[in-house]
Amino acid sequence: MASNAKSKPWLDRLYRYRSQVLNINLVVIQAAAVIGVGLIIYTYGFEHSSKIHEWFTSSSIGILGVFILSYLVRWIFTFERFSFLKDSGWEAGVLLLAAFSILLCLFWDTTFQYVFPSLSPDKARLYSETTVSGSLLLLIFFEAARALLRIAEVKLRPSAAFVISFLLLIMVGTGLLMLPTVTTQSDGLRLIDAVFMATSASCVTGLSVIDTTTDFTIRGQVIILVLFQIGGLGMLAFATFFATFLNAEVGVRQAGLMPDYLDGETLSNARRLLKRIILLTILIEGGTFLVMQYLWGDYPFADWGERTFYSLFHAVSAFCNAGFTLFTDSYHEPVIRNMYLLHAVTAVAIVLGSLGFSPLNNIFSPQQLRQRMANPWIDWKLSTKIAVNTAIILLLMGTVGFFLLERTNTLAEMNLTEAVITSFFQSATARTAGFNSVDIGQITTPAMVLLMFLMFIGGSSGSTAGGIKTSTFFLLVASVVATSRGNSRVEIGRRYIPSEIVSKALSIFFYGIAINLIGVFILSITESHLRLMDLTFEQVSAFGTVGLSRGITSSLSDVGKLVLIVTMFLGRVGTLTFAVALSTRDISRNYKLPKDELMVG
Repeated sequence: MASNAKSKPWLDRLYRYRSQVLNINLVVIQAAAVIGVGLIIYTYGFEHSSKIHEWFTSSSIGILGVFILSYLVRWIFTFERFSFLKDSGWEAGVLLLAAFSILLCLFWDTTFQYVFPSLSPDKARLYSETTVSGSLLLLIFFEAARALLRIAEVKLRPSAAFVISFLLLIMVGTGLLMLPTVTTQSDGLRLIDAVFMATSASCVTGLSVIDTTTDFTIRGQVIILVLFQIGGLGMLAFATFFATFLNAEVGVRQAGLMPDYLDGETLSNARRLLKRIILLTILIEGGTFLVMQYLWGDYPFADWGERTFYSLFHAVSAFCNAGFTLFTDSYHEPVIRNMYLLHAVTAVAIVLGSLGFSPLNNIFSPQQLRQRMANPWIDWKLSTKIAVNTAIILLLMGTVGFFLLERTNTLAEMNLTEAVITSFFQSATARTAGFNSVDIGQITTPAMVLLMFLMFIGGSSGSTAGGIKTSTFFLLVASVVATSRGNSRVEIGRRYIPSEIVSKALSIFFYGIAINLIGVFILSITESHLRLMDLTFEQVSAFGTVGLSRGITSSLSDVGKLVLIVTMFLGRVGTLTFAVALSTRDISRNYKLPKDELMVG
């Protein structure tokens, strides 16, 4: 280093101001990102003339130039420049796309029109605007991911950071859904309706006070899609996942924000597991998307682009257990209701999404598959076995129960195979997905009770599903069995379950019951014109982040909508997580109180 300094004194003077330059560079790039967000919202959120779009393109080119210069500054002031380029490959790729977009816009008339003679001026302008907007959005997303990771540096409990991240996502979603060009309604969305839809999408519920198909433009539908994709993974988890591709550090506090996803993994394995989860998400959603492309049959799409968007929207909605569809009557829509292979594929995606990322990694990880093949005695983790076995039992119980209860009702006009597939679909979707291939408003009361039971339990911990979770339900049953047999502790698979975990399961169950009882009580007052059974179904559906409805959501009063908004939020973040986030201090338990007896039962 000394010889280099002597031979290049200018380099020594340059690095003397390294920290100051990098700090200024950080402020500049954050300001550029904020201005970029404002430009995009102003341009695409409101109706404008073509001159405004030209101004947007010119302004975006300037902001992209700032991003490129910022990257060059970071490269100049890094000590290991080759490693910097290697580690920031994804960002460099987007910046190259941005540079190409700038060249395409600036030199179309003089150069590129001769390279692409088949493109008309209008199409060329559209493509150049699209590449500029897309590049700017990706770069802004990079900066947003970095900014969100800084939440981990604040001394907040993981539960509090998790709750705050969802509140932030809902606030952003609400603002975007109130933009004039997002809806087809002349006056736009009312605030309460925008909050309801943003909460429903962010909390992957699927309940709607307006028709997603007819009342939202394509921009609104894209916003809904992005909200339930981010909400399905969790905003902080999503940012941390994305940061792994930016080579950002995933430290102790970042890993602590995702204990359910990491499931006891060591910090050294956290980064690798996060990348596997991203890969699993892409593979499952991508595979579902590709299969759906060929399963729409003769549905009258306007063009190939609309067919592609519908496939993407429903693939992501299924895996995230969001329940949103682009059909007014969900899968009960004419033509769609008879596409049973499409129903089956959707149900499989729903089940995979509801299992949880840790079990999926435990089951499908190539490394763990090789280990089990080489060493057959290596078994799944206990949490994976509970998630899979409980899911199978609930799916079978729901399928058989719905088939028997509805065979002479909503399934009456179907043959045996169609009735079984429909029953399986409704059993799977009741575990927090929210699609329906039968008219939920016409099912019998016993079938409603069965679906409410499945909705209340929900999916597995660390998944995109809601409810009290299958592990909680399993522990409660195991605890009851152990108590009935006179055992003082719960043992599962030759493993002892600590009493603290059993107490946590009981707390979650109690909170779940209490929230639903309070919700139904308030709804019975504010919505006295509706049947109590329908209100109960709607409340449990909101708590389980399911989205199934008896068709009463849009007729609720503002107070009723507010009740469901709170319920959806608590159902997604978790009642116990929310309670812990609100607690202010830890109470020392380094003492013992006298024991006493209390009669129960």
